Formats: sequence, structure tokens, C-alpha cells
Amino acid sequence: MARRWLWRLLGAWLTAAVVGWPATLAGAATYDAPVPGGLHVTAVGSSQISLSWILAQTAGWQPFQYNVYMGTSPGGEPPVGGTSSPSSSTSDTVTGLASGTTYYFKVSAVYGNCADPDGCVESAQSTEVPATTTAESVPPAPPTGLTATAVDSSRINLSWTAPAPPAGASVTGYKIYAGTSPGGESTAGSSSATSDTVTGLSSGTTYYFEVTAIYQSCIDKPCQDRESPRSNEAHATTDRTVIHGLKSQVIDFGPLANHVAGVSFTVSALASSGLPVSFSSATPRVCSVADSQVTTLRRGRCTITATQNGNADYSRAPDQTQSFRVKRAVGRLHPQTITFARPADVAVRQPDRLSAAASSGLPVSFRSDTPDVCSVAGPQVTTLKRGTCMITASQAGNTRYAPAPDQTRSFQVGPVTPWAPRTLVIALAALVLAAAAGVVLVRRWLRIHRPNIRVKPHPGAPGAVRMRRTGTDVTDTVRIEPHPAQVSSQLERAQP
Repeated sequence: MARRWLWRLLGAWLTAAVVGWPATLAGAATYDAPVPGGLHVTAVGSSQISLSWILAQTAGWQPFQYNVYMGTSPGGEPPVGGTSSPSSSTSDTVTGLASGTTYYFKVSAVYGNCADPDGCVESAQSTEVPATTTAESVPPAPPTGLTATAVDSSRINLSWTAPAPPAGASVTGYKIYAGTSPGGESTAGSSSATSDTVTGLSSGTTYYFEVTAIYQSCIDKPCQDRESPRSNEAHATTDRTVIHGLKSQVIDFGPLANHVAGVSFTVSALASSGLPVSFSSATPRVCSVADSQVTTLRRGRCTITATQNGNADYSRAPDQTQSFRVKRAVGRLHPQTITFARPADVAVRQPDRLSAAASSGLPVSFRSDTPDVCSVAGPQVTTLKRGTCMITASQAGNTRYAPAPDQTRSFQVGPVTPWAPRTLVIALAALVLAAAAGVVLVRRWLRIHRPNIRVKPHPGAPGAVRMRRTGTDVTDTVRIEPHPAQVSSQLERAQP
């Protein structure tokens, strides 16, 4: 037996001398040493594989340790290290593996202590056995049906529906994200239930919310927490603190037509106060907004919010939203143009009606680019003060027609017309004309109907006589007396 060991050690030293490698574990391999058998490998979760094997007891061969070889292709296993002492351990667990990956394993036994002067001997490798780690499941489902409702000027209630957890996992809680712009939410709190009340908010402010679920899985020890993707986005506006003396206002924001992805168009809305309206996208993944221009990004439903925050005279207007569907473009959109004649110059406070037409036949909308000079409601423009009024006509298009190029026209708003003096002059002139016409008519009537009197002498003393008027037969009685100083006579209507 001693001679056999001597020859083995001599062979190991000769091999080390030839290849330049000291007589170590790998260089001292021999195929005469007992080989481990019964290798069994089992995947434990997505990143671990456990191994176990047996080694038949052979007289004179006492294993010092075992070496495990692993690779991702058959026959390509490099060593991954030895098992821990004592030598009786015939199992191991390999960690840090990739999920859903097949690994190939072999095991060898090492006899003798390689640190001793006598050296050590490694057996041949066992039969190769594969195992595949479990694939990670799809991302855990997020909460659904998130809604937001304002309670008062500083609180908003949230509620949502819990997701169904995958096998081997459970939902342990939720994270709440909040922000004042769509897609700009940051961590705002947590909840263990499917509802929560967010407090400490600013009055009259629109807040946007998203919620995630926290899953705990104990398949891989120790237990691991994993956060789901975010839920749908919901928003609500806190009540505005009432300031007595401020006037209320509302926003008129009309419906929007459906569009295809990849187009830009302008939107308009009118506040009853005449103050400018701002726009934002409540669905930034589907569409974006810059000033009053909307750009569609991808298929889905786009929601635009119109806002007017008020000023020192007006309270904040309730937000108004309009939604439309963004579809995939099929073919090329038809172009269109707008015909918009220049409006005539008008005086202050004098309304005027706008007229424009799109070559597509779709309705044209108008907006005022100078809201301090003039305002627009539908096709009617109302002038507010002297200056230049600029009106833009737009047609946003739809799923068949591309947005038309905007057309802008301007006109001058003059001073207030002095209506009171003009009306008075007109009235006086009318009275003068009416009086003159009356005089003419009276004179004409008198000329036509003037009585023609004939006097017939009557012998005898003065007394009552009868007179006959030509034309209409009328008989009057008069008294005729001679005048003491004149030859002519005076006719005096006798009193009855």
C-alpha cells in the first residue's frame, strides 16, 4: 500500500514539473480514486440549486472534501469550489444563479489533505446532471380602479382594488405616490388597506395619484419584498378656500375629435371671467400639452384638463376635462386649409360675428390671442377696449384629416361711439321734419277746403241773413252791419 501511494505521489510530482503547476488538487487527479455517484440536483426557486450525492465506502480511501463543477453547457463545467468540511458532507447549495437557466453539474472527491507533505488525490468527476432554475414570474399585478375624491380644501380620499397575488406570494401593503402634475408623482405615504386619505394638501390645487402593491415572497429564503408596477393615474382638485368678495367663474371647454398618433393641434377654452385658460394632459403617456398645443404620442385615450386659477377678483374655476381616442394611423391623412376673411374694424363694446370655413367641411374654432382687447365665444367676438384684436381660426382635424394650419387675422377696435348725442340729433331732426310735413299738409287742406263766401244784399234794416258755403252745403247765420268809417262791411258770426 505504501509503495502504491509512493508511485501516485511520484506521478503527481512529475505532472507538476511538466506543466509548471504545483502538486495541487487539480494536478493530483487520478481515475483510480473512488468517484461520487447518485448525484441529484434540484432547483430551489429562481436563483438556487441544491445538490446531493453518495460515495461508497472504500477501504483506504477517506475523502477530505468534494469539488463541485458547474456550467451552462454540457461538458463545460468549471470548478465552483469545494464543499465545506467535514468530509462527511455529501450535499451543497449553489446560489446566485440566473432565473430560468439550465445548469450542468459534476462532483469529484478529494482524498488526502493537499496541505500535507504527502499531498492529495482527486477522483474523476461524477456523471453530469442538469437542473433548471425556475423562471421569475411576470411582474406582479398592480392595484386597479384607483379613484380620487376631494374631501375639503386640504384632504383627498383614495380607494383602489387589491390585485390577485401570484402563488407563493402575498400582498403586505401599498405605496402611495402623489404630485401636482401628470406623471410627476413621488412617494407620499403607505397604507395597509385598499383606501387612504391624503392630508395636508393645498386648497384649490389638482393632485395626481398612483398606487403600487408590495408583495412578499418566501420561495427563496430569506423572504423577499417586491413592488408592483404603478396603478392607473387618478386626480382630484381640493376645494378652494372661500374668500368672500371674489366673483365665481366657469370654463367652457368643448368636446374634442378623435385623432391618430403623431399629430399636433391646438385646443381652446373660454373662461367666463375672460381670463386665460391653461391646459395640461392627464394622460402623459398618450398625449402631451405645451401651452395650447396637444401632441398625440401613442394609441390610447387622451384626457386634457382646462384650468383657470383666478386672480384678485375671481375665484378659481372648476377644472374641465375633455377626452378623445388616439388611434393608429392607417394611410395618409388628407390635408385641409382654412379660409378666414379679415373682420372689419369695429368700435368698443360692439359685438361682431366671425366667419371661416375649412376645406374639409369640418367646423372651425376661434380663439382670441389678445384677450385684454377682445374675447371670443363660439363665432362671436366681443371687443373690450381700444387696440388691435387678433383672432386665430383653427381646425384640429380628425382620423381622416390632418390638422389645418392656423389662420390669424387682426382688426382695429376704435373708440366708443358717442351714441347719445347722435340719437338726440336724429330725434330732433325727425321732429322738425314731422312738424314741417304737418304744416304743409294743413296748408294744403286749407287750400282745398277754404270756404267760398258769397254775400247777397238784403233790403231793409240790418238783421239776420243766411249764408251758403259752396262745396259742402253748410248754412250759417251772420249779422251784417255798416262800419261807420269804412265802406267795407264786417262779417260777424252771429251767436246762436
